[in-house]
Amino acid sequence: MKSINGITILILAAAGVIGCSSEPQSQQTQQTEQTQSQVQPQTEKALFDLATKAEIANRFEDAIGYYDQIIAEYPDSPGLDKALFMAGYIKYEYKKEPKQALENFNKVIEEYPNSDLVDDAEFMIKAINSGKDALTTFEETSSGN
Repeated sequence: MKSINGITILILAAAGVIGCSSEPQSQQTQQTEQTQSQVQPQTEKALFDLATKAEIANRFEDAIGYYDQIIAEYPDSPGLDKALFMAGYIKYEYKKEPKQALENFNKVIEEYPNSDLVDDAEFMIKAINSGKDALTTFEETSSGN
């Protein structure tokens, strides 16, 4: 099996932190971020930052929206594979939308065959096909099961 990229390990580690976060982000902070994203034209980096903040705050629809905005507004971006992957990850792990997640992961593999995220996308497809979450699949893969 190919090695799993560092991003998958970071995601799995963050999943424990994000998934267990019970402290909601302040409403004022959420409103400030939403106002900023509506008023200012967003750079790709700003959109990635907003997506990350939204994910940490368990605002998964917002995070997917920011990643989708990157995909739509920056089609030639070298970070498009990451936006596709992260949107797929959120769709599977948090939104429980495996079909939509598969579309994202397959796009990473098909459209970015040289991406560092291809192994991660293949791993996530394996998790989806097994019906288990990424962490369980990772643990089983690591232990040789």
